[in-house]
Amino acid sequence: AALVKENGNLASNASLASAAASAGSSETAKEAAPAVIEPGHYGRTMITTGTVTAEEFNSVYRDVYGKPPPDVERMEKRMADLEREVGRLPEERKASVLRALRNNPLLFVSSAHTNLFLEAEEFDAKEGALRMTRYWEQREQMFGERAFSSEVFKNPTRDDYLKYYKRCSSLIDEKGADETMRTVARHYVSNVRKAKIAAMDVAIEDIPRHERTALLDAERLSPDLVSDEHKLLFLHCEDFYEVAAAARMVRYWEMKRELFGPTIFHQRICTSDLENLFGVGDGAGTELDSGLWRVMSRADEHGRIVVVVSYSRLAHEFKNEKALDAVTWYVIESALEKYSCQKNGVVYIINYKGVDRELPGHQPNFRKRCLKFMFDTVPVRAKAIHICFGTDCTWWQKIIVPGFSVLGKMIKMKAVVHYGTDEQLMAELKDHGMSEDCVPIDLGGSVTFDSWQDIMAGRRDAGI
Repeated sequence: AALVKENGNLASNASLASAAASAGSSETAKEAAPAVIEPGHYGRTMITTGTVTAEEFNSVYRDVYGKPPPDVERMEKRMADLEREVGRLPEERKASVLRALRNNPLLFVSSAHTNLFLEAEEFDAKEGALRMTRYWEQREQMFGERAFSSEVFKNPTRDDYLKYYKRCSSLIDEKGADETMRTVARHYVSNVRKAKIAAMDVAIEDIPRHERTALLDAERLSPDLVSDEHKLLFLHCEDFYEVAAAARMVRYWEMKRELFGPTIFHQRICTSDLENLFGVGDGAGTELDSGLWRVMSRADEHGRIVVVVSYSRLAHEFKNEKALDAVTWYVIESALEKYSCQKNGVVYIINYKGVDRELPGHQPNFRKRCLKFMFDTVPVRAKAIHICFGTDCTWWQKIIVPGFSVLGKMIKMKAVVHYGTDEQLMAELKDHGMSEDCVPIDLGGSVTFDSWQDIMAGRRDAGI
């Protein structure tokens, strides 16, 4: 924690948080969409225009495909193998390396020396580990304590700290990991969380009280819900920018009070609450059972939860906008209950199959409110948005082009547009890590609507 605060790389300042808010979940930046958008990953269009940095591209690629770009993935695997082989060495052989690691926890992330050890041994992890231990042994013999002074190490970037945090989080549960390395990882994760939660508390206090009355009421009425674990959801969602996380948490509770009223907003919302507030026949019960929003029971191959929005199920005659908003909130929150969602985020599939061009216009505020819930309020990390059109949607560009023109940069980069037959749609979704068992049957997958009804029946029986 002291290292984090001293270097200031992970402890963001107001300007960094402001930049994150404009480029991330708050999405204030607008860019004109091209006149024609071809199916496929829209981020490819942006990268050719020079509007995306290499860091942004790598980050978005990892989100959209569930894994880093091939060259980055190859290097990360080599580093992980090297770290594993160092951990397997006898304690007396790796004593100097461990001292270096204690002085620079990011030794396997940001040190140029580490790359050179691998390159010198033609990327043989075992030989690289031996060369690395010899290097630090000889360095300590020559320079003593000065061998580990801070100026020896490259000053890590904020991105380096984030990568190391994620690596440590994975290492804690990794089978076969060296216990010493696992202990270092566990301490680092714990210290970062404590430091960032404390910084987030300060950021919350900096927000005027009249702007966070809902959060204050929730803390008073349901302190167990507004816990450190609850705050971590927002920190993870905002890449540990505590100012952005604090602002999102305030928006979350304000929106929840607006949706569910002052009586129950501070509680966990259940199906019975929806039906009591909005009615069963013509309210939230109808919207919930319609399957407009569905959470697939299986995660994709990268552990991301798949949430499907089927516009064709918006076609029933009576529509209650407030009930629709409440159901949207409830379904996204139900996805957040899953640990896999908290750890790996969500992939949204927006299904326009079977929809005529006029239907989206029947609910002018629906898409706007959905975007607010998905990207600005609920602490769910949206990894990708797959927008699917069947061959019956010949009008698809006429809705996509104006839609993209009002989206912020980072949302557009994560959008993947698909057009074609069920077989073509499923093949493209597979390319992004989704198998048939986490895709609805009407998009070429194997998940039936009955499975959603079974899930909802189970939640009602459990009182959740």
